[in-house]
Amino acid sequence: MLVTVSDYKIAVKKIKDNPNNHGFSKGEFEEIMTFEKTMQEFNDKYLSSFNKITEIISKAFSASRFSVIKFEEKLKDTRFVVNQDWFISFNLLRNLTIKQTYNAISNQDKESFKLFVLETFSVEQNNIFKSIHKIIPHRKSITLEIESLYKSNFYNTVVVLCYTQVDGICNENLNYGFFDTDRKTHELKIKELEPNDSLASKIAIQLKEPKNEISRYVKNEVNDKTYKLDSFNRHLVLHGHSIHFGTQLNAIRAILLLDFVCALINEKVIKKS
Repeated sequence: MLVTVSDYKIAVKKIKDNPNNHGFSKGEFEEIMTFEKTMQEFNDKYLSSFNKITEIISKAFSASRFSVIKFEEKLKDTRFVVNQDWFISFNLLRNLTIKQTYNAISNQDKESFKLFVLETFSVEQNNIFKSIHKIIPHRKSITLEIESLYKSNFYNTVVVLCYTQVDGICNENLNYGFFDTDRKTHELKIKELEPNDSLASKIAIQLKEPKNEISRYVKNEVNDKTYKLDSFNRHLVLHGHSIHFGTQLNAIRAILLLDFVCALINEKVIKKS
């Protein structure tokens, strides 16, 4: 019997409730425990990197000298590729074994991860859209349109619609948008959200990554005209600076962002205090 991510919660509960009679083989037990340790490492790695960055920023502002190079260097040891250009929930990974999931989110370069996403999304897209429709039913006319547009290869429109809905959903639940930033630090306000104890909500730690291309601060690049015309950055896309963003991969990226936010709602991470 292979244990998938969808089985993970049940498996862990079974082990905790029946430590001496859980029914898993030695190999399955070790795989489950290794994955649990990996997810904790995933959480700790982000928090450690984020705390270093916060310390650097604090010192830099007090000394009136902010180094972008130092700001970025401190994240280079983060080995989880999902922090780079993606926000993902476990819906993408639900039918993978725990070992496959570990291999998917760690120790891979960007290109390998892109290929993984393209292949996996084609298998899981119906389930992902089904989950999105269920969690935000009052927006179903829009999310159904997103699904239809994706299947019809209208990728430009998919990206734009997903980005607007993500902002709207967060405004609805938090009184500020997903992409709203602090005026002084340019950091996402939403980074303050913390996961609860469940595995699924641990994905919230991705919000603390300051250099994700989807959400990073780019207004200086706009002023200097140094931005890329094929960027999938939300600001560059919605303000018309990027004009070659409408690829299948970027459409999937935007849908997975929408799925990510819906998963956080479902886990009660995104909610009004």
